[in-house]
Amino acid sequence: MKPRNQSHLSKPPSPEKPTSPWLTVLLFSLVAVSGFLFGLHKITDSDTLWHLKIGQLVLEQGPPHVDTFSFRTVGREWIDKDWLFQLSIYLVHRLFDFNGLSVLAGLMIALAWVLFLYGSWDERTGPLSACLFLLSLWAASDRLNLRPEIFSFAIMAAYFVILEKNHAKPTKLLFLLVPLQALWANIEGIWPIGLAIIGAYFAEALVSRYVSKPWIERPEKPAPARLLVLLALCSAACFANPYFAKGFLFPLTLFREVSMAHYFKEAIVELRPPFAEGDSTFVRVPFVIIAVLSCLSFILNFRKLRPAHVLLWAALLILASRATRNVGPFSLCACFFAAINSRSLLARPNSGLRAGLLTTASALALFYFLSLPTNKFYQLDSTTRYFGPGFPTNYELERPVDMLKALGWKGKIWCDEISAGYLMWRGAPDFKVYVDGRLELYGPKLMQDAFERRNDFFSFEQEDLRWNFDAAIFVRARSMDPGSLTLVDKLYADPHWALIYLDPAAALYLKDTPEQHALIRQYR
Repeated sequence: MKPRNQSHLSKPPSPEKPTSPWLTVLLFSLVAVSGFLFGLHKITDSDTLWHLKIGQLVLEQGPPHVDTFSFRTVGREWIDKDWLFQLSIYLVHRLFDFNGLSVLAGLMIALAWVLFLYGSWDERTGPLSACLFLLSLWAASDRLNLRPEIFSFAIMAAYFVILEKNHAKPTKLLFLLVPLQALWANIEGIWPIGLAIIGAYFAEALVSRYVSKPWIERPEKPAPARLLVLLALCSAACFANPYFAKGFLFPLTLFREVSMAHYFKEAIVELRPPFAEGDSTFVRVPFVIIAVLSCLSFILNFRKLRPAHVLLWAALLILASRATRNVGPFSLCACFFAAINSRSLLARPNSGLRAGLLTTASALALFYFLSLPTNKFYQLDSTTRYFGPGFPTNYELERPVDMLKALGWKGKIWCDEISAGYLMWRGAPDFKVYVDGRLELYGPKLMQDAFERRNDFFSFEQEDLRWNFDAAIFVRARSMDPGSLTLVDKLYADPHWALIYLDPAAALYLKDTPEQHALIRQYR
């Protein structure tokens, strides 16, 4: 006998509809355009300028093996870990000038973030993923300059996309990581991260095969042997560099020197821990939010933990807590892991939550669209960047360097590491600088000497006796501390030195030597 009415019987809830195609396109577009805007600023980073000059050297003579730019290190062995990046940006500059470099930075950042979003994308949780990656742009913003690391972000994203595909189903794309690792080994010295990522996925495959735990997700066909072969091939690929075994071992040497030299951490902003004195809270709050949210995603998703994700998250968090330059890689990877964890946590998100996430993503993107082109964002994060392509007009050292170039001047010029980038770009090989940003070349001792002695006149005299400077240049905005003012004033009063150029931005001194006496008489 049939029941007359079954409407009272409960029905299983219908799954949430996936994100519509137009909304998917919108979310990817918000992330891509935001990333591009973050990269589209004036080329003001001094490191970019000396990278550019070295790229010219690589094109003309090949990757360098000894230094030719600093009078303190001329002839010293130099392993240029970034030579392929430098060559690439020089070729872009040669074709499209500084405007092309700004566009290149924007495109590389957009590519990296879109790849990370694609690798973690799920139709049902797309709005959350977009929110996370938009927030990570904010957290990593102070590192989004035209440096090798933005290329590394894109390569890192490709690693995760391919390894996640292989985790779901074995794919031949896995072995594309071998040439990609060889490429990375010639772009930036942080390429060991690639081997660490593969190693983490290999460890996960071992655990999945041999450890039976209900709280570990177990793929259908774990293949640790395949990943072990991949790890071996990628390690071998790292020897494909101009320095062979020395190039392979060099990142370990550099990491040891930087981590052991406490002076580096005190003097170089990017090596200081987050929230150190003088650090911008504006860009650190998103980092804390991402760290907390990603940690919660692991806790709430403990029944389906991915050992590779946990290992990498913990390692990158430790690195990020030690140096601000590691906040960017951590923020990207933490958002990637949190987005994947959310697939099971938000398998059927309600419409209210989805609307809230869409509103948040739109609000973040709108904030970027309004604050970046108007430079409000850069005022809040206390950087000296300016929105728009190209090189800034009236650069602080432009006029004194124009003067030296017009005079055909050649010699050894005392400068700080920030001024050196522009001096190398405009003046090398005629200008030999005192110090620049190549930590791997100078090492802790020479860098410490340069930093500690640049504000003290007695130390300056001792260095002058040792190296016999021909000129000294000061950027007045960086010479406002009492030590620098004392040095500038005493140099002005010293009869052996002559001030030949002064404007609101910079001061240029020449030493009164027989070779330069005629110039000093004319321009003092």
